[in-house]
Amino acid sequence: MLSLYEATQLRVHEEDILEETLTFTTTHLKNISLAADTCPRLAKYIIEALEQPFHTGVPSLEALKYISSYEHQESRNDTLLKFAKVDFNRVQLLHKQELSCLTSWWKKLNFASIYPYMRDRLVEIYLWSIAQHYEPHYSHSRLIFTKITMMTVVIDDTYDAYGLLDELRYFTDAIERWDIDASSQLPDYLKPLYRSLLNLFEELNNEMIEEGRSYSISFTKEMVKEVARAYFVEAQWFREGFVPLFDERMSNALISACCVLVPAATFIGIKEIAGIHAFEWLQSKPKVMISSFTILRLIADLVSHKVYYVYDCLLI
Repeated sequence: MLSLYEATQLRVHEEDILEETLTFTTTHLKNISLAADTCPRLAKYIIEALEQPFHTGVPSLEALKYISSYEHQESRNDTLLKFAKVDFNRVQLLHKQELSCLTSWWKKLNFASIYPYMRDRLVEIYLWSIAQHYEPHYSHSRLIFTKITMMTVVIDDTYDAYGLLDELRYFTDAIERWDIDASSQLPDYLKPLYRSLLNLFEELNNEMIEEGRSYSISFTKEMVKEVARAYFVEAQWFREGFVPLFDERMSNALISACCVLVPAATFIGIKEIAGIHAFEWLQSKPKVMISSFTILRLIADLVSHKVYYVYDCLLI
């Protein structure tokens, strides 16, 4: 019953039979989990599956949950179970080593001291990279994605929470120019961020030239510029008290949500799997990508609204 329920999560629009199956399995699984004679461990596993199906979870975390459940099954294969644990621990060790390297890189930048207003989300962003590609051979992709995304987080927080509008205008122009000489027009506190951004992309470009994939950096750099422009639009709206129409807001919000930048940063480190055609596909902004990020943007806005609502209630 649980396997059938998980299978329904792969349904697409207008698959009515699977929709009915989802309703059927959900109802019966709820009854099973509440039954007095149900095994507590099975009931717990069912409740977790109903809350978050396997296909919507992070593969590595879902694997850990399944191993914990499988080892208590009477029909388990002990050899397979042992192999699964060894493999999970081996991959987890690699993830810890990567996070250690990223932490050292982050501390050298000293952004925590320079930009106290920023959100320090290094571990969270790295977990995102694991959610996308947890396999050992995607180590380079995880490192690149986390570095680029963390730079974007600091830039985002600068536009949202700290910079004056004139300072942000200069910063946007500097990113547009992408030239170290442009830093001369920036306030002192923005110069380390600008230099670090350019240095990161210079290092990545040197790596990609050796692989014959410098186009991946050129494309991603353009996406950073596009995101900066979108951040500035939002900063201008906020500081001027302007409330855009929904369509106008969403058009800009998809860019500021890094609709194209996120997959581009992911693609850089996966080598031949993401060739020039993959980046051209991103550039075309396919419907599946726009639809996915529209859902993501709206969910994020709803969560933010709830957080601010609760905060206002506490103040009252």
